[in-house]
Amino acid sequence: MVYLWKIPSEYPDKLIGEYDKNLSPDRFIFTDGEIVSIGKNYPVITFEASIDELKRLDCLCNNAMLPVISERLACTLKEFASADIQLIDVVISASDGELVGYSLLNVTAKVIGIDKAASKFTLIPGTESIMGFKSLRYSSDCMGDHMLARDAEYSSNLMVSDGLVERLITMNLLGVGLYRPEDMNY
Repeated sequence: MVYLWKIPSEYPDKLIGEYDKNLSPDRFIFTDGEIVSIGKNYPVITFEASIDELKRLDCLCNNAMLPVISERLACTLKEFASADIQLIDVVISASDGELVGYSLLNVTAKVIGIDKAASKFTLIPGTESIMGFKSLRYSSDCMGDHMLARDAEYSSNLMVSDGLVERLITMNLLGVGLYRPEDMNY
């Protein structure tokens, strides 16, 4: 079974950060499912919340839809999904200073797995690229040996294996939403 990593439905809007497009690498390089090299051009994300408010979260959500994860979560992903991830240094500007100890999660694997017969989707006009879904189902074996992967046909989707989901659920993570695609409202 495949899960999607999304912003949790109960995540407060005031804790969603703004990805600084002018000071940061193009955010789309982090959805390609590949290792990236950015040198010292670290992503910059600004939050209107305090350091103490943000430190309670294991994943800081932002308008670039890129997971920014705590050291605790990073350690778990390095242990269980090291072949599928790259951790990128990030500058996090809070309302009262700079928050340290978090990394941008770049998922470096991508898989093809949409069960097109069981899914309903719309294509971008004039292309074969998926624009959006009415319902989504993945093939049960599409992840192979991967714990985390980007959907090769819809790169906004960050896919999580059921084995890793079981581990993450036991951690009582804050800021991480793990959803079965067939249970989501599109």
